[in-house]
Amino acid sequence: MSTPMRLSALLLAMLASAGVHADSSCTATNDNQDQQCATSCPSGQTARCANGSGSSAPKCECASN
Repeated sequence: MSTPMRLSALLLAMLASAGVHADSSCTATNDNQDQQCATSCPSGQTARCANGSGSSAPKCECASN
């Protein structure tokens, strides 16, 4: 498992262990595979993730429904 994937798994595991309930989640990376983001959103919000081009950072956010 790559380092970015491990970080995403760790983030999601920490959120789950903290009792945070996410109804919507997503992950994104860039073309170089050297940056990644992940988000887990509460009920009533939608996770939105967009991959980054080249070395640009990916974007992860929660948006109101």
